[in-house]
Amino acid sequence: VDSEYGIYNKKNRMHYINVGVQLFSQYHTIYTTRLHGLILGLIMGKKVIIVDNKYNKCKNYYDTWLREFDNIELMS
Repeated sequence: VDSEYGIYNKKNRMHYINVGVQLFSQYHTIYTTRLHGLILGLIMGKKVIIVDNKYNKCKNYYDTWLREFDNIELMS
């Protein structure tokens, strides 16, 4: 078990990352309810629109770390 990264099979880890990058590469703007989608979109230089869910995880992350970023927006 590889609990350090939360993904059990090391071989599949890069596959999942590549799938996400390929998907996001198709779009200029990313709408996401997921924290990992938010982070990947920012790393890729995309405009990111946060559509927060009932747990407010993305909103809390935005409030704490990302308020100063120009290419991110929190939908209310």
